[in-house]
Amino acid sequence: MYFDIKQNCKICSSEQIPVRNFIAYLKMSDRNKIKCANENLVKIVDMYKELPYTRAEFFDGVLYGSIFIPMLLNHEDIHIIFVMDKEKLYLISTSDIIEQKLISSIKLRHDNMTDPGTVLYYFFEQLIDDDLEKINVIQDHLSQLESHIFENLDDNYSKKLTDFRCKTLQLSHYYMQFSALSALLSEDTYKYFNKRQLELFSSLSNRIMLLKNEADQLWDYTLQVREIYQEQLGVRQNEIMKFFTMITTLFFPLSLITGWYGMNFEHMPEIKGEYSYFILMVVSLLIIIILCIWFKKKSYW
Repeated sequence: MYFDIKQNCKICSSEQIPVRNFIAYLKMSDRNKIKCANENLVKIVDMYKELPYTRAEFFDGVLYGSIFIPMLLNHEDIHIIFVMDKEKLYLISTSDIIEQKLISSIKLRHDNMTDPGTVLYYFFEQLIDDDLEKINVIQDHLSQLESHIFENLDDNYSKKLTDFRCKTLQLSHYYMQFSALSALLSEDTYKYFNKRQLELFSSLSNRIMLLKNEADQLWDYTLQVREIYQEQLGVRQNEIMKFFTMITTLFFPLSLITGWYGMNFEHMPEIKGEYSYFILMVVSLLIIIILCIWFKKKSYW
């Protein structure tokens, strides 16, 4: 799919592609269609498609890089590779979501897209446009998980929390890497962009830093929820131990009586008494009742 920047980013066919000022969205299998002065860029793209990182570099007058969006934001891992010089921009991906994002950014901002640099900025802006809402949804999900901890400790909670921790850590790393990418563009060490483009990328860098802070707080929140889970697990284990301790305490006097009268002595007069059995039964019941009353008074249950 190709877009002519000078024609308000109008879609054009492969035969109508202008010599300069166009956008090309390619599938990974079509990456050989990249046309730049440096023929090694296709090899660089092949290298980048194997690396799950977000980064960018300048090489021989060409800006190239990749963006790896973690599954937590889109229910699938998305890999984007971009190659740009001052006359054209190539976006390469395997996901239809990226094609939709590009079309959406063009529909919203085509009047402001005057060159490949501004197109790249508005495309990045569209990528992160609803990320804050997605982070809030994740936080709400985590809050529900936290509230359920106090209601019922599921055996799968540990696995769920570990999974959340891994995914939120990936999210934090994604924004950290994206922040470094946007900082590289806004600093413009190679004098590649004009003043307006630098202002746009500086604004993008600030927005991504805010998202990174939100992702860091989300990861911290998962640690807090995990600590709460561990505390509740400890409380549950203490309750179980307390129950078994009370049972042991209740039956310890009875075990003592059983052991006492289980000794094989010949002269134990009470054993031969007519009411010995009933007296012993009443004593045992009294011991249990007294201990139960004492436990209740001490709020052990």
